[in-house]
Amino acid sequence: MKFKSLFFTTLFLFQTFISSAQQVPNKDDVLPHDIRADVEIGFRFWTELMVGIILLLLILLGYFLYKKKKAKEGGNLQPTVPSRPIEELLKEELNNLAQAQLDSDEKIKGFYFNLSEVSRKILELEGVGTVEQTFDEFKPHLSKTSVYPENINKQILFFLERSELIKFAKSKPEPSHIHDDLNLCFHQLELFEEKIKVDQ
Repeated sequence: MKFKSLFFTTLFLFQTFISSAQQVPNKDDVLPHDIRADVEIGFRFWTELMVGIILLLLILLGYFLYKKKKAKEGGNLQPTVPSRPIEELLKEELNNLAQAQLDSDEKIKGFYFNLSEVSRKILELEGVGTVEQTFDEFKPHLSKTSVYPENINKQILFFLERSELIKFAKSKPEPSHIHDDLNLCFHQLELFEEKIKVDQ
């Protein structure tokens, strides 16, 4: 943007130079004995014209070099890699949720928002697309997947369905359900970590 502004500023100055240089007085307005007038007017015109052209070329050259440098820097960009493995980040998030004080309905609602999000992220890592879908959209896919044993699949489905009711229908979970749902997500993450170790 700086180069573009500079370019248009130079272009304006260049046009100003041309306009001022073209304001040459008529020869009839010049005294006959002042033979230096034509020489001075012509010299000023060509000087200002050359200065304008040189400035314009310098700006164009600078803009070209700037764009070339940016393009080179863009080509050398490397994809960002998480500083820590995703499973560590998810486990840390679960540990934080385990220490949450759920002493109000709003906090319980927020707890299930975050807990179900962790479960969805793990499912996404397992190849079951859930992050961009509603529960009703990905429910059939999860029911048919062989990512987990059948009993774990059912538990995850039941947990996610209950989460929807808590988040959007003001349903209130039993304390034992909160504990079980948290443990289920820990177990889900453990299964994912075991698969990573096998693949390595």
